[in-house]
Amino acid sequence: MLTGVDWAALSRLVPEIVLVLVFMWYTRERDKANVQAQKERDDEWREFLREERGVREGMLKDERASRAESTAHIGSKLDTMAGLASATNALLVQHDQWARLEAGRARAAQ
Repeated sequence: MLTGVDWAALSRLVPEIVLVLVFMWYTRERDKANVQAQKERDDEWREFLREERGVREGMLKDERASRAESTAHIGSKLDTMAGLASATNALLVQHDQWARLEAGRARAAQ
């Protein structure tokens, strides 16, 4: 048995010890709740980022497809224009040959 212990003073510490234990329990529970809430926020944020990335990837794919289609359309128009330029050049060559022939005939007729 303990001798020389002031049981009266020790008994006055019991409420303080209980308060400290309650405070420690409350702090621990609050921290667990905060950790859980943070985990839920992080999970929601990650899901949002996944969705956002999917939307952006879809937009980029659509943009690439649109650019490819536009490039193909421009290419076909350029091919058409090149064909028209070749046909116009052929007509100009024919016209020049005909004009030279007619100019030669007109000189010969004088």
